[in-house]
Amino acid sequence: MPGRVLLLVIFLGLPAAARALPECRYSDWRDALLSDLQVCSEQGHGQARFWLGRRYDAGNIVVESPERAADLYRLALGDGIAEAGLRLGRLYETGRGVVRDREQAAALYLAAADTGLPEAQYRYARLRDDARGADKDRKAAAVWYRRAALQGHAPAQYRLGRLYARGDNVERSLVETFAWWKIASVNGHIGARWELKRLSEQLTVEQFAAGRRLIHERESTAIKYQ
Repeated sequence: MPGRVLLLVIFLGLPAAARALPECRYSDWRDALLSDLQVCSEQGHGQARFWLGRRYDAGNIVVESPERAADLYRLALGDGIAEAGLRLGRLYETGRGVVRDREQAAALYLAAADTGLPEAQYRYARLRDDARGADKDRKAAAVWYRRAALQGHAPAQYRLGRLYARGDNVERSLVETFAWWKIASVNGHIGARWELKRLSEQLTVEQFAAGRRLIHERESTAIKYQ
């Protein structure tokens, strides 16, 4: 027993580089120890950098630091972690830890959207939808809302339904609006549920049936069952 204690003391007294290092092969990095994230991040592991950035972004176990999070997201993005661009874009959009820059946020969202991330697709569309002046582009918004909506993104489904209700750069269609709001409501969007009640009173029997057919066509990808 004394020998074991001595070995333990010697091990704990060694510098960090001499101790056993984590393998940096977590199946789910959300479960990683903070110390492992720090070591693996220093070793250049992209997922570790991203998830350590998430910790600093949210103040999870560490002192909240959006500045540190931004630095880690940039490193992770350079390592090919697309979601890091999405998270960095959110910081630029809100001005947390960086100078607020909506165009930089839009560029980061678009790059992440191109990889297929529905949240990035939605956020890029929303920036273009809500922008003023020359930056406003509802045609692009409709394209990216649809891409996110077809992946089951409820806020994108709701926003796309609004575009169809107004006929903003898409052909006005209450049938499309009904279909997207119904799908969004099934996916848990509260606003869509309220709007759907009012819209249903305006639909003809034929429009209601057409909307149901659209829902059936899209349910395999656009509805996220809980």
